[in-house]
Amino acid sequence: MNQIIINTMPRSGSAWLQFLLARAIAPNRRINTSAVPDNNDFVIRMSAPAVLYAKFDDFVQVNIVRDPFEIIPSVITKTYGGIGDTVSNGIAMPSEMPKFDMDGHIKAQISNYNSYAESAIINQKNLKIFTFDQATKDIEYVTKELLGEDKKLYNDYIPNYITWAKSRIRTHELSEPGYNNALPEKKPDIYYEIKDRLKSHDLERCNTLYEILKEIASSSADALGSSNG
Repeated sequence: MNQIIINTMPRSGSAWLQFLLARAIAPNRRINTSAVPDNNDFVIRMSAPAVLYAKFDDFVQVNIVRDPFEIIPSVITKTYGGIGDTVSNGIAMPSEMPKFDMDGHIKAQISNYNSYAESAIINQKNLKIFTFDQATKDIEYVTKELLGEDKKLYNDYIPNYITWAKSRIRTHELSEPGYNNALPEKKPDIYYEIKDRLKSHDLERCNTLYEILKEIASSSADALGSSNG
């Protein structure tokens, strides 16, 4: 059985990786991608830092790490666009627009980022950790690591997978793609405003944790390359 939990901070490529893994595991049938695991093949995703501390005997828990300077504006842009944290049938649901305190949101997401990163570092031996670039640009490596040689996908086909995913990954019909994009879309102006404001905040801890996690992910990739060589 391939039983995988993708547990990452939102906006880190989890919907994309879930799509790829589901296609690789069962190209001709539907597998469980809901929030409830079962006894068969499943690829589920969540955003819960506390669960990153867990050790599962049968499940593989995956964490994707992304540059805080990229992910924090993306998370806040989604909030600004009216998309809440409530998910129904795999689709993020719109919420009433709260009073938008940009600096308050930035501080909250800096804290969230640190929680995810610290949890992953502490329990790294029980996780499969990948960078955002690996999950989006080197799917051959990621799928081979998680599923084995016989089910890996190839980087040459990434454009095809993106086209396919755009017709399969569901978002709420009232949301604007630029605010709640599961795949690359043109970003709205607010994203760049948030990114510019982020420069005035202290990201030292976030950046330190990011570099540690990148090194963990790179070391795993280097070790695989050495064993294959």
